[in-house]
Amino acid sequence: MQLDIDNLKQVIRSSVKYDQPREGASIPSILLEALDEHSDRCLIVDAKSKRQWTGTKLLDSMMRIATYLNRQLRVRPSSVVLSLCEHNDLEIVFVLGAIFAGASICGTSPKDGYDEIKAMCDMVKPDVIIAQSKSAEMISKLRMNCKYAANSRYIWIDNPMKQSLTNGHNGLTMDNVNVQDENLDNNNDQHNLNHDENGNEIKLLEDSTLLLEDLINGPKDRQLIEDVIRNKIQPELHVLTYMLTSGSTGRAKVVASTHEELVHGLHSMLSATRHPLNSAAGCKPVEGLCPLMPISKDSIIAGDLPLDHGAGINTMFLSIVLGAKSIVLPSYDVETFWQGVHDYRISSSIASTTFTYRLLSYLKQLMVDGEAQRRWDLSCFKFISCAGSKLAFVDLIREIQATYTQLNVAQSYGCTEIGFISMLPISYCRTNTDSVGVLFPGLIAKIVDDSSPNSSKFVPRNVRGELCLWSKSKFKSYRCHEDEDADKIVANCHDGQGFYKTGDLVHMDDQDRLYIHGRIKDTLFLNEDWKITPAELEHIVNQHPLVEESVVVGVPNPQLPGCHLPRAFIKLISTTSREFQLELQNQELKSRLLGEDMSFIIDDIYQFVAQRTAEAKHLKGGVRILHEFPRNGLLNKIDRKALRQLD
Repeated sequence: MQLDIDNLKQVIRSSVKYDQPREGASIPSILLEALDEHSDRCLIVDAKSKRQWTGTKLLDSMMRIATYLNRQLRVRPSSVVLSLCEHNDLEIVFVLGAIFAGASICGTSPKDGYDEIKAMCDMVKPDVIIAQSKSAEMISKLRMNCKYAANSRYIWIDNPMKQSLTNGHNGLTMDNVNVQDENLDNNNDQHNLNHDENGNEIKLLEDSTLLLEDLINGPKDRQLIEDVIRNKIQPELHVLTYMLTSGSTGRAKVVASTHEELVHGLHSMLSATRHPLNSAAGCKPVEGLCPLMPISKDSIIAGDLPLDHGAGINTMFLSIVLGAKSIVLPSYDVETFWQGVHDYRISSSIASTTFTYRLLSYLKQLMVDGEAQRRWDLSCFKFISCAGSKLAFVDLIREIQATYTQLNVAQSYGCTEIGFISMLPISYCRTNTDSVGVLFPGLIAKIVDDSSPNSSKFVPRNVRGELCLWSKSKFKSYRCHEDEDADKIVANCHDGQGFYKTGDLVHMDDQDRLYIHGRIKDTLFLNEDWKITPAELEHIVNQHPLVEESVVVGVPNPQLPGCHLPRAFIKLISTTSREFQLELQNQELKSRLLGEDMSFIIDDIYQFVAQRTAEAKHLKGGVRILHEFPRNGLLNKIDRKALRQLD
């Protein structure tokens, strides 16, 4: 709905000035201008391969990739390109090229697990998939079991044949990687990319030899691609990114963000790099404050967040537009990160809170006998923005800062549906660590009474309530599982004015600083910066043939402060039930249940979930068998609080 933002009362607006984007701008049009401007600057360095990409080299490769995708694979605005890669520079270059071709981008990682990637394919229906040879076995399985993956065209970062020979997979060759299920519809118009617009067959390289280097070394038609960027992409209509999200409740789903929404998200970040607190209209300026987000064209940036994370892809856009240098590091490798800080003079990091904790814990170990100081010069490293779970290791940060006095660690807060929401300014970093900061430019917030689901009653400052947000970067649509109504889910997570209901219990102080106190309902918890909804895991657990009902809660993770491990409480089917007597075909499970072999059953349920989810969602908090669940209230609802208190 159209929101009359100028006449809203009692809302809280960002005190940081927001620079409006040019009307009709799209992400590729902004990137094209930036790459021409920063042609001689080194913009990307891959720490593992040592490859470097200047603006000129990057733009040239992107144009060649986009030309091939457009001419040969008929990629157009609304075509979907899915990335199934570990984070590296070649993935970034390909994704940027696909964006120039007008494609919608969906980032995934092999670490997400087969079932989650298959669900993504089912929801976004990819036309083209870029992958690494390490994923060849997973892709073989996808192509046999998912019609959208079967009908996609594949581009390989490296040669999958070499990987199959190296790994010695049983029978894994390109012959069976490329096989398609004969029962699948290979004539689906949306995915049949083998003919041009006149129906003439296109001579395509076989998937086994369609390598990224063939695209990068292929022809370039800048006029064609500029026409796509300037005339074919409709920013308010065409989706640029598909991102997996837990939302505020329910099963995982995909946020579909348009160019227009991401342009406003990018300009919110750009404004934060230019303007300090109290720079917005109507605010009293304060002299001497640095920008909310202390990153500039002179920054050298690194982090652990890949392209399947909103902060990862948005930071990539930001660094290119600024002309800053991005160092691409292997994800989650703390030793490599600190070596990268030393080698490349990294100054800033936008990283997950969990990774930051591991970074600082590792550094502390090496500081004990002075090894860190002997090995690395870290004086250049000045700023970390932590995205994800709340900072719960302030004492560790203070220990590090006692030696590395230049380092500031700032909590930030965001969600896939909007982007960056808030960040703690450097001026508060050492004195106010409980806050997640002030609103990003362009955001409008209201905090409402959380006593009823549809309450619109505002609460005053310093009083807790549910945070609701509005921004021009706010999403408008989800892609969901086939048995779910996406429009209904979108409507349910917005209020009558079009504000997104975050489900977070917060308060705001008199200086516009935001504080998070948890969730309105027990519908979400964090582990390793993954947002996990109990409903998502319960849906999987309940598919196990011995499970009648399940409840998943989060229990404290002893290794990661502020994070929680998933624990499942299980009610098993009865041995006298129809499910056991007539429907259960697995004789091994039947005999184990009859013999009350709970150790075997618990392990089987754990493995069942582990095979279908990313590692952060494995039931590492344990599996507990109960005869009945504790319940309370007139509605006899399951008492999740009581379950969390059980050992």
